[in-house]
Amino acid sequence: MSNIFASIAWTAHVMPFIAWAACVKNYASAVSHALFFSLLASALAVIVQKHLFLDHGMLPFVEMYDMPGYWSVFENQETIVTYIRRPFGWYPEPSFMAGTLALGVCAYVLLKGLRRKKLSLIDWILFGFVAYALFVSRSGSSAVTLGLLTIVLFWPRSLTRMGRFVLLPAAIAALIGARLLIASRSATTLNYSWDDRLSSIVAGFRYLFEKPELIFSGVGKGNATVLAADQSFDYSDLEAIHVTADIVSVTGRLVVENGLLGFVAVILLCFVIFQAFRKFLGIIAACSVVGIWMVVSFLTISYDSATLIWALPGACLGVLSIRENFTIDSIRIGNTFNCGRPHLTS
Repeated sequence: MSNIFASIAWTAHVMPFIAWAACVKNYASAVSHALFFSLLASALAVIVQKHLFLDHGMLPFVEMYDMPGYWSVFENQETIVTYIRRPFGWYPEPSFMAGTLALGVCAYVLLKGLRRKKLSLIDWILFGFVAYALFVSRSGSSAVTLGLLTIVLFWPRSLTRMGRFVLLPAAIAALIGARLLIASRSATTLNYSWDDRLSSIVAGFRYLFEKPELIFSGVGKGNATVLAADQSFDYSDLEAIHVTADIVSVTGRLVVENGLLGFVAVILLCFVIFQAFRKFLGIIAACSVVGIWMVVSFLTISYDSATLIWALPGACLGVLSIRENFTIDSIRIGNTFNCGRPHLTS
């Protein structure tokens, strides 16, 4: 099966992978500055929307969210203000926002390391705003990404065993705290069912594996949505409250639509991310970034148009294309606001 229009749209969505690789290789400083102001503006937009508008029963500028292919904010304005009350800034919905900001922080830290720049006080203020935006979004992904971001930001700078001994409980505490807040939304807001999300992924994978002729090539680009809409996926023994009209996962849909080739593509993207971050932050932090990317792309965002899903591995590819051998020794020294300078080795 084939869907030429879906293939064209998907190609357009993943173009940031190539674009970011080229820009990071040639214009890392400009990309870093643009990412800083984008993250800051996005986090502030979320905070303002939450405390100045949603908490007071208002949601201005709803017309700007009327975009084809996305959940309609305009049509669901009353539900959002009265029941959901979760901020999303200028993104289509809260999970889209939370996943994008988490990936953006990872990309920014990587670019600072590439440019051999110290994380300054203003950087940590940015991270604080982003962390708060993730916290108030009550996105399910934040329960994991906040803990993993804590490791990404602090683990490479904890030289002593005692420092790392303290850091791990702090990361776990961040994860538990976020999880408790997010769990509270079940009692106070309309909660999007994670059973529905996971069931759509399992049903899609099961359809693929039940048809051996599709394992290598997949169902074809764009056809996962068609099959889901036609109720071709079997949900009979799955705990789905509402059967979704698509596979609610970017990388899950990538595998179902492209089979073994899609699976290999996901593994390669994870490898690129791991290798780039390992150069600057070490294995533990690199694994944490891969974990963040997988949580966001597999369990959080269902839109291929989420640019940072493709841009982060693209930035990592750009870093790896710069054939310089950095060490992480000097990153591991210094205090929170003076995070060392990586150096070139012969």
